[in-house]
Amino acid sequence: MAGVLTLRTVVALASQSTFIYFLQPVLTDLLIGTAFLVSALTMRPVVARLAGDFYPLTAELHARPGIRRLFRRLTLLWAVALLSKAVVVFVLLQTQPLATFVLAKGIVVPVTNITCIGLTVLVATTVARHEGLLPKRGAILPAWPSATSRATH
Repeated sequence: MAGVLTLRTVVALASQSTFIYFLQPVLTDLLIGTAFLVSALTMRPVVARLAGDFYPLTAELHARPGIRRLFRRLTLLWAVALLSKAVVVFVLLQTQPLATFVLAKGIVVPVTNITCIGLTVLVATTVARHEGLLPKRGAILPAWPSATSRATH
């Protein structure tokens, strides 16, 4: 991370342009988003490759249709998010004064990332429960006492 930031700074200083400094992450999001999008068309989308870092996956799990759909859909979610973020930040960079751009980018980027992380966890957990990889919600949480059972005690 420090190396990337240093490289960005060196390139911006060499060009003497704040525009170039802020354009570099836009290009990175564009490149990574495109890679996600293209990989969604393959047998092993990017999320399928990364999933093993978060959950132990066997070949049998990778072969399940529900898991394959999950990986493809999450790959598409992240592709759309990254590409959308690149477009929005680029438009802001083109149209807003620097102070406004920095403030807006400081809101757009974390909100987009947090939303995608939340959706990823929610959807993956739902599919994992459906596939029997996690216990059903009722199996973990005790049943809430109903009004009638409290009245009889």
